[in-house]
Amino acid sequence: MNVHYINSAIAAEQFEPCVVALGDFDGIHVGHQQVIERARQMASGLALTLAVATLSPHPRTVTLQDERYHQLLTPLAEKISLLQELGVDTLFVIDFNREFLSMEPWRFITDYLLPMNVKGVVAGFDFRFGKGAEGTAHDLVNYGEQYGFHADIVEPVQREGLKVSSSQIRDWLSAGEMGHAATLLGRYYQFTGLVVEGDQRGRQLGFPTANLRLDDNYVLPMNGVYVVLARTQHGSDTLPGVMNIGTKPTFFENGQPSIEVHLLDYADNLYGQELEVKVLERIRDERKFGSVDELTEQLRLDVKHARERLLTLDQQPL
Repeated sequence: MNVHYINSAIAAEQFEPCVVALGDFDGIHVGHQQVIERARQMASGLALTLAVATLSPHPRTVTLQDERYHQLLTPLAEKISLLQELGVDTLFVIDFNREFLSMEPWRFITDYLLPMNVKGVVAGFDFRFGKGAEGTAHDLVNYGEQYGFHADIVEPVQREGLKVSSSQIRDWLSAGEMGHAATLLGRYYQFTGLVVEGDQRGRQLGFPTANLRLDDNYVLPMNGVYVVLARTQHGSDTLPGVMNIGTKPTFFENGQPSIEVHLLDYADNLYGQELEVKVLERIRDERKFGSVDELTEQLRLDVKHARERLLTLDQQPL
């Protein structure tokens, strides 16, 4: 996939004729996937390449200065990887800055879309563009008629009686509702981190853990213990495990937040490797135990629960 970073109006660049899917695409959830699929169908019908145009950073960090949106469902590196899996040919990453935010809607068309050599555009029903978010999806259709490209608008997608949205997925993650989040995403929620050295406490308890330092600023599920599937950068096999997100209150009064993954039946050294973690299900809250023995017994129960849950994956694929 060709990736082009754009920090001002496109002038001298010349791109292949394409059909472009427009949006922020944080999460690349089933609604986003439908926008991309509609663009793929249009591109196929016109014998053109499939492109996606997205924004970085998240618009709400600029328009609302909302610190929560510095944490993303799919940081850019993750987004690029997922879009490659979806077969996108070209990605345009537009710098969402104050200059971009202040331009008139028509300039987005003339200074960005037309120089991308678009022959077709697909966007969600709630797509907005230009100063004050004045440009609407309906305006996009009108501009297409004026400037010679076809625009198609995708209506809301629903799952479980709810409109699929990145905001709803964030809400499910903050509640630890991984199954609901997965339904809206169309896949298990995932993040990637580097395995770094920890305090070795898990190993002392008989449950060695991989301590993760996240590669990007991901949205994290609420603190607690989870069933996970993990994959190392050097291996193609998926490894089952149990993950704790929290502060280890049994050992620390005011502990630092950490992410620790215990891989079942796995003993190799992972230090310095990247670990991709898919989060399947929340088992329980993180809590303070009265003794190390009590904690160890609970960890055995967590592992037992994880093994039983993982046995159902073949019957309930996602």
